[in-house]
Amino acid sequence: MSSRLQNPGVGQPFVTSSGRLTKGDGWLARRLRRVVRFRYFDRIERHIPAGSAVLEFGCGGGDAWLARNYRMTGLELAESSAQAASRLYSKVLTADVCAIPAKADSFDGAASIFLLEHLSAEAAPKALRELARVLRRGGKLICVCDLECDHPLLNWARSRHPQGYHEAFIEVPGHWGLRREKAWKTLLQDAGFVIIEWRLKSRFPILDHCPWVQLSLSKHLPALAQKLGRFAYWLSRQRGVSPAWLICSTLLDDVFRPVLPRNWAYRLLFVAEKRSNTVDDSGIGEKRLKGPENRSFA
Repeated sequence: MSSRLQNPGVGQPFVTSSGRLTKGDGWLARRLRRVVRFRYFDRIERHIPAGSAVLEFGCGGGDAWLARNYRMTGLELAESSAQAASRLYSKVLTADVCAIPAKADSFDGAASIFLLEHLSAEAAPKALRELARVLRRGGKLICVCDLECDHPLLNWARSRHPQGYHEAFIEVPGHWGLRREKAWKTLLQDAGFVIIEWRLKSRFPILDHCPWVQLSLSKHLPALAQKLGRFAYWLSRQRGVSPAWLICSTLLDDVFRPVLPRNWAYRLLFVAEKRSNTVDDSGIGEKRLKGPENRSFA
């Protein structure tokens, strides 16, 4: 693969910190945490009490706000990222999420952002079973991941330029586990989780910068698409543009979500709970699955 295709660094953590404005406990910081990173921090703050033991798998360099509010353990494969995270988190494990070197019932919560779509068909069920093992009963699993979907931009690339789509959206970023939402529901339930929130995101036609940047990653896409991708990458590197773009696209998505097709959603945010050993598997999980999509973020 040419160096040009590797250029934008897609697949690297696109946000390594919650940012200075979101670290505090003031009014603005609390409001921003409800929006940044596709509401990832907001869901953690709402569902996992401060001071709890939390595992962030695929933690990258870690996050200062999480480190200040939780007893954080990071899980990373990359040595450089693990070393960076160790400056923030009390403990960092250099290991695969399919084989977590921790005792059963070690954590109150587990979280990740943009990790699950990298898990192969073989790895995904192993990873979710491992996460269920290390979580305590009632522990929460909170994740944001990319989805296989029918968003107009992505559907155009996949149907008209399949080789370019595969290279730009799967091969280069390593999205070997890009799945439809139904597949994730099945995997979570099979691993012993009950889904308590399920939010399909990034339906708005003007996506955030990451999918646009990925258009630059394949020479098999039209030249105009590649130019748009390079421009999106340049724009996202300008000071303050990337966070503003992400926040605006999230807010627009929230406004127009009720009128946009469900299958346009490029991203998924979910909260799942480790099932009690005494829970009857026959109906409770399915009963609770029917509600979350109708719940709104306050």
